[in-house]
Amino acid sequence: MPLTLRSPTTEIELGIGIHGEPGLCRIPLPQTDDLVEMMIERLCADLPFGQGDKVCVSVNNLGSLSNSELMVVTRKVGLSLKARGIHTYDVQVGHFCTSLEMSGFSLSMLRLDDEMQRLYDYPINTLGWRK
Repeated sequence: MPLTLRSPTTEIELGIGIHGEPGLCRIPLPQTDDLVEMMIERLCADLPFGQGDKVCVSVNNLGSLSNSELMVVTRKVGLSLKARGIHTYDVQVGHFCTSLEMSGFSLSMLRLDDEMQRLYDYPINTLGWRK
């Protein structure tokens, strides 16, 4: 069932699947900065990420956010990571995995050691990704 049919407009669902699968939990609709902070907190605790780590971040538009909204999210991601002492090596922002008319975004983080950074920086030129 699409998110819009499950949740009132005063709630959001964290961790929803790309095809509308149920998420981790429903919460009252927060301000964008608070939502991003919550998501970064969960991501940092999961691996865990810590002070001094170097990361690449993907900010994925799930489908219907404006570029302005996505930039607000991206700005807060950078501020939140900086406050934790985590160095942002690269940020990719775009439509990487979308669903028709889905509102929202996803965040992904990759911790870089020297080998991962070398591999990440390797030139690539494919239909779906260029660097």
